[in-house]
Amino acid sequence: MFGIGNDSAIVSLSNCVVIDTPGDDISSIMNRAKDLANLSKRRAGVGIDISTLRPEKCAVSNSARTTSGAWSFADLYSYICRKIGQNGRRAALMISMDVRHPDI
Repeated sequence: MFGIGNDSAIVSLSNCVVIDTPGDDISSIMNRAKDLANLSKRRAGVGIDISTLRPEKCAVSNSARTTSGAWSFADLYSYICRKIGQNGRRAALMISMDVRHPDI
C-alpha cells in the first residue's frame, strides 16, 4: 500500500508471483530462468516448483548421460536472483519441491 499514489517511491504493487513449473527439458528450464530474471528486475518476488524435474543420476540424452538433479537447477534460479539485485538487495525467491521427490 506504501506505493499507491506515492510518486517518490519506486515500488511494485504486485510484489509476489508464482511462475509455471518447468518441463523436464533444458529449454523449459531455461525459459523459466528467463521469466524469473524478467520478474526479478521488476522487483517481484517469485515462487516456482521444480518437482517436475528428474532426480539426480537419471538418464538424459546429452554428453553427461545422467542428470545433475532437480536441486542443481534450484541453484541456477538462486544464482539469477543473486545477480539481479534490487538496490543492493537480492531478489526474493521461493523454490518448492514435493516431499516425495527422490532428490529430497
